[in-house]
Amino acid sequence: MLHPPVTEEVPEPLLFRIVEKMRPVEVWLFGSRARGTARPGSDWDLLVVLPDDAIDDDLDLMHAWQIVRDLRIPTDVYPVRQSEFEEARSHAGTLARTVMHEGRRVYAR
Repeated sequence: MLHPPVTEEVPEPLLFRIVEKMRPVEVWLFGSRARGTARPGSDWDLLVVLPDDAIDDDLDLMHAWQIVRDLRIPTDVYPVRQSEFEEARSHAGTLARTVMHEGRRVYAR
């Protein structure tokens, strides 16, 4: 699926931290910032696709939030294993499906 270019760049320190600490396969921006409907103060919604051999701690939402919290950039980080993302993106009502339809890939290894 082709997506138009991201009109709003993910803050470099945020993306750098996620790539450095989580070592993802892909990072997807979704939500209001990807749709172009963000308002001042809107957070950054990021789906972080991890390798299938990622440890369970890397998939923990609190752990993911702790990785970026000191940056003081309002962010929701949703980690998922690559195979789970690929499986779920074809199922209606899943976050992966939403990301595929409205999201923008902002990083790929």
